Amino acid sequence: MDEYKRKSWEMQIERLRRATPEERLRAASAQREISKDLLRSGLLARFPDLTEEELENRMGEIIFGVEVWRDICERRRRYFGGPGPA
Repeated sequence: MDEYKRKSWEMQIERLRRATPEERLRAASAQREISKDLLRSGLLARFPDLTEEELENRMGEIIFGVEVWRDICERRRRYFGGPGPA
């Protein structure tokens, strides 16, 4: 890691140490959204013909693992109605 990156990283850590719990949650939420956007973009770059449902299922399987994702989909189906996982 070069000196600039190291200093930037240290500054970010110090900012988070001084942050309130609410600020930390907002930062974590923003990072989660960035991660989801990167995952989504990467999948679409590799598989441009995925439908929205297929894309959601692929993302869920990557994030949670296949078994947990299928359980989540089944619970959603039972609670909200509609189709289960693809």
